[in-house]
Amino acid sequence: MRTDLVTACEIAYGAKRTKAYELFRRGELDFPAVRVGNRVIVPVANLCQFLGIQLEPDAAA
Repeated sequence: MRTDLVTACEIAYGAKRTKAYELFRRGELDFPAVRVGNRVIVPVANLCQFLGIQLEPDAAA
């Protein structure tokens, strides 16, 4: 699963769009984010790990 940069930063830092992209450009995020075309994608598992949230194992795996 993945989410967009702005949503991830709103959850993690309470930051809005401008601050989210500023953190991304400066390399100051505490979780990985990858540019895919015009979007920046954040893996939900890494965001949860940063937040200290343990995900349940995937039943299909």
